[in-house]
Amino acid sequence: MSFGGSLTWVADTDSVKSMGGKTFFDRRSPRRSLQINLEALTPEQAMTWPFEMQRILGIDGELFFVYDPADTVFLMKQRSFLANLRQLNAIEYPYYNSGIPV
Repeated sequence: MSFGGSLTWVADTDSVKSMGGKTFFDRRSPRRSLQINLEALTPEQAMTWPFEMQRILGIDGELFFVYDPADTVFLMKQRSFLANLRQLNAIEYPYYNSGIPV
């Protein structure tokens, strides 16, 4: 995981405003959302874990994300959770010859 990732709560609560101006809510529990980049992977690492995981899970399969196995009990509860991939991403080769072993 590269520096600059983010963990946040996403509220999917719907709202509708009545003709009189009152707002009504269909409250849903907030969910955690994690956005990370996986940079500096060797081609073998990229094709073994992220690429294959996307093939197996798609967007409907579940994975258990653990931010840091050495977390304290409190942090483990906050930063480990059951998740789905929101979208499938390409394996990128951002540098010249990055996919070719030297």
